[in-house]
Amino acid sequence: AGEQQFRKTLNNMVAGVQVHDYNWRYIYVNDALAKFTNATKEQLMGATLMDIFPGVEETEAFKAMERVMHNRVKEQLETTFTFPDGRTCDFQLSIQPVPEGIFILSVDITERKQAQKESAKSHENYRSMMERISDAFVAIDTQWKYVYLNKAAGIITNRAPEDLTGKNVWEEFPDARGQQVYAAFHESLHTQQPVYLEEYYPSTGVWLEYNIYPSPEGITVFFSNINKRKRAEQQLVQSERNLKAIFDNT
Repeated sequence: AGEQQFRKTLNNMVAGVQVHDYNWRYIYVNDALAKFTNATKEQLMGATLMDIFPGVEETEAFKAMERVMHNRVKEQLETTFTFPDGRTCDFQLSIQPVPEGIFILSVDITERKQAQKESAKSHENYRSMMERISDAFVAIDTQWKYVYLNKAAGIITNRAPEDLTGKNVWEEFPDARGQQVYAAFHESLHTQQPVYLEEYYPSTGVWLEYNIYPSPEGITVFFSNINKRKRAEQQLVQSERNLKAIFDNT
């Protein structure tokens, strides 16, 4: 009764289960495994792995099975498998030695892998977009470590983005602790509200404009050199003063 219950449990699993003897013949398969292979249990039982999948000996999965068969040590791996009908699926395999040969648990992770690929593609598109914008852009986590910097941010900070990634903002730029930007970053993260700031840096003669956007994961900051705009504003103010002086003297 116990063995029957165990077989029933294996057969009802969503993961594929197969057992091969030392001659690579199927001596047990569950329904999920048969569904994966698009074959019936009757077609699989007694056939060899090579009968069902010609050329399987060249795959990484088979090489792992061979190692387990010979060394009697469990292995796990993720692999992409192409079926004879042209279907390609991703599997997580757990291969274990058993007295009869080897036991293989196959979990279909195709959807997960596809989601990871789409996420990676989306992330790469995002990074590409961030590199193309003219403003400097940085992402900073809640521990004040740089998560990402684009090339424009590297130019303004005069540091290579890859050298700053993973490092603490205030340790890399300790002088910033005494500037308005320090308070602005903390305010935005603490209040979870956007903060706008313009700040002048006398040591470099540069005006920077900051747009700071918070999230539970940290802050993202767009910043740019606004010297040209500030000079234009100063020239406008001076022109207005000159005009006022002319009118006052007439």
